[in-house]
Amino acid sequence: MLRTLYALSFVLVVALFPGCSYVGRQSSETRGIQVVLVHGAFQDGSAWDSVAAMLRANAVPVLVPELPLTSLAEDVDAVRASLRNVYGTVLLVGHSWGAAVITEMSADPRVAGLIYVAGDVPAIGQSTRELMSAYPAPVNYSIGPDTRGMLHITQQGMCRDLAPGLPAGRCEAMAARQRPIAARSLSTALSTAPPVGTPIWYLLAEEDRAVLPELQRAMIARLHAHSISIHSGHSVPQAAPEAVTDLIEAALSEISVPRSK
Repeated sequence: MLRTLYALSFVLVVALFPGCSYVGRQSSETRGIQVVLVHGAFQDGSAWDSVAAMLRANAVPVLVPELPLTSLAEDVDAVRASLRNVYGTVLLVGHSWGAAVITEMSADPRVAGLIYVAGDVPAIGQSTRELMSAYPAPVNYSIGPDTRGMLHITQQGMCRDLAPGLPAGRCEAMAARQRPIAARSLSTALSTAPPVGTPIWYLLAEEDRAVLPELQRAMIARLHAHSISIHSGHSVPQAAPEAVTDLIEAALSEISVPRSK
């Protein structure tokens, strides 16, 4: 009889407060540090599949938001939306264009650290286009706009410049299902810089033909970032997921609580 009453009470609570079980589950899942993996241009969240699987295997909570790649503001909004039920600390990880996106939201009080993976990180008041103009990369010759102002990359550019080292069939598939990025995104200046004291890590790709290693070193110096370098092309999350995962787990071990603002 008591079990029946308990069961009926539980059903009544769920019926009256349908969100309670969902909120409880989210609170449990986000009690620790939430890792947020933000993809770059011409790709989607699947670029992080291997890294996300390795982190989840180690019981690390992971979010992989999908960017619309339509503007800097809309991409930032997409990351914010993915965090709507996260109340604890987050570690933002951005690859390529995703680095600019996480920089723009780095002042969020939940952000306890930033990891850039072969990322372009403009200074405050600077656009990605301006940042990269001083270091012209081979990939630039393989990218062009359509009639809507969306930038696409050729198959050759994908395989030679963005994803060298991956099997030919894989990079060809990446080119075929690429997601273009709005040209205006790259021309929009950042309005935010990482707050002083924010822990920053940078994974430098020594064989990068999209964000040149010389530019990556200049950004590391400006950001005062902890850095590691590996022999990889630009698509590091797919080409060297173990190295990315190791860096994320090392950063997690150094982050304990959110910074105060």
